[in-house]
Amino acid sequence: MTNKKSQFLNKMFLFFASVGFILIFNQEKLVSVASFLLPAGIVLIYGLIVKASSRGLNDFDLAEHHTESIYFMGFLFTLISLTVLFYRFSTGFFALDSTEQISETFHFIGISVTTSIAGVLMRSIVRPGILSQYSSDDDSLEKSFEILKQIAS
Repeated sequence: MTNKKSQFLNKMFLFFASVGFILIFNQEKLVSVASFLLPAGIVLIYGLIVKASSRGLNDFDLAEHHTESIYFMGFLFTLISLTVLFYRFSTGFFALDSTEQISETFHFIGISVTTSIAGVLMRSIVRPGILSQYSSDDDSLEKSFEILKQIAS
């Protein structure tokens, strides 16, 4: 992976993570369905950007790192969603009636679940495409076994 591609993907991760945080934190200003699905959509879009940028990579470890960052973004949104829920507990959450409390709690838990699923799903879709670009050395296991036999004897 070229240094420019890696820098681009690092900046995209930071950008999409910031946008996701803003969307999750300010969810009451959005339509309920949009605020529920947008963070997962951001993870999906980021995954597609990583997939498109992974063509012609020459550094397997860096490619693997950026592939894993898709999952990490989903998990980051999960943590942000739960943090915002706990923050709301301390800022007037209990002034709401019980129906609104339950609704808001499940809303944030739903964001947590959907972003985690989106991260795992996109990572699982993108990863095989990246792995297929690198030749697998079938003899490497046998070579490792031979080296271990030599060390042991």
